[in-house]
Amino acid sequence: MTEEHVVSSVTVAMELEVPAKQAFAVASDHFQLSHWAHPVQEVRMKDGRQEVDYLLPDGVVTCVSEGRVDPATGVVDWTIHLPKGGDLCVYSRVLALGDARSVFLLTLLSPPMPRRRLKDAYGTVQKNLLRDLEKFKEIVEKGKPSPGPRPENLAAPKPGKAAAKKGKKG
Repeated sequence: MTEEHVVSSVTVAMELEVPAKQAFAVASDHFQLSHWAHPVQEVRMKDGRQEVDYLLPDGVVTCVSEGRVDPATGVVDWTIHLPKGGDLCVYSRVLALGDARSVFLLTLLSPPMPRRRLKDAYGTVQKNLLRDLEKFKEIVEKGKPSPGPRPENLAAPKPGKAAAKKGKKG
């Protein structure tokens, strides 16, 4: 008998003391992700595609990532295509709470996993996402500028760099 695999989601939200436009500027800059989303080690463009070095339990892996951004609705979504199959989907929204405040909502949709692992994974992921939102809040409220696409993110990785990261623990 095979074990049932199910998709899980975790949603967290945080109010920010900045206008939605200011929060959206950071949330929509995928090159900023490594500054506040702990699993994201680096984002770069390679051969016209966005790549993400993403921390998984067994080390850092390079994944192709696709994003969708819509300033009119505050949508900032991205899909990370995992090398062993399946997609990790991150759906986020920046919503105005008046002129000077906003809220950032983040939902992580996992690839299918064994049902027995969901309970432990949910608590850990929720804790990590809340910690990530605290970092995000600090960046947007203190007005730290987004570095944007830096030249080192746009160049192909140096030989041996990805191999050295594979064994990195988080």
